[in-house]
Amino acid sequence: MSKDSGWGKAPSTDGSVESELMKEFQEDPAAYMEQRAKVLRSSGFQEERQRIMDSQREARKDRGRAILRMFSSRTANA
Repeated sequence: MSKDSGWGKAPSTDGSVESELMKEFQEDPAAYMEQRAKVLRSSGFQEERQRIMDSQREARKDRGRAILRMFSSRTANA
């Protein structure tokens, strides 16, 4: 397989998770895709997605508060 095929790089052969997934895909692409689709449809995926979104929302709130504090301190010192 060439370096620019697939997802942009040659599969690793070092026994990593990436190489195992590539091996599974090469052995039976349809079964691999169906298994991944089941994972994406599962409630565990939805729960993880919600957890990530909540975390990102909190991080945005924290950044917003930090910016407001920065502007507040600048106007108080002016």
